[in-house]
Amino acid sequence: MIFALLYLALPAFVANMMPVIFARMKIAKALDIPIDAGRTWRGKPLLGRNKTWRGVLAAVIGSLSVVCVQYYVALPLSITTSAYDTFWIACVYGVSVGILVMAGDALGSFLKRQCGVASGEPSIPLDQVDYIVLFVVGTLFFTSWTTVSILLLITITFFLNLVTNTIAYVTGIKNTYW
Repeated sequence: MIFALLYLALPAFVANMMPVIFARMKIAKALDIPIDAGRTWRGKPLLGRNKTWRGVLAAVIGSLSVVCVQYYVALPLSITTSAYDTFWIACVYGVSVGILVMAGDALGSFLKRQCGVASGEPSIPLDQVDYIVLFVVGTLFFTSWTTVSILLLITITFFLNLVTNTIAYVTGIKNTYW
């Protein structure tokens, strides 16, 4: 079951990492525009300057790429999913995952801003699981998640994010360890 969870969540994991990679490599710099356009609510930023259209594009490209490879690999899974029934469904799934991941990340940022946590400051465990929660909710149409699989995926994601973010920080890919 753990393999199936990691396999199904791989497009979300990649989508979550791609904005950092695009920013670091200065890819699609013209889209480095905050999604919230500097708007505020209750005197606080909606999302902050780090949630950009470039990040959304990067996430969609990352998840779509992974899903296309997975479609052609077609491994048997212990969790039922219709995401790979046809190539076009897989493409819709890939784009959806990228958008869901960024929406989850944006929702986490919104909550952090409204609670007074500055952009770039840590908020554990929200920073580690916000995107995966929305990924699971948004993919219920494609995948038959169980309560156990959801809780296991969230737990695995939490620890994987701590490890990968630390590695990205140590190698200089990220400026923070969270």
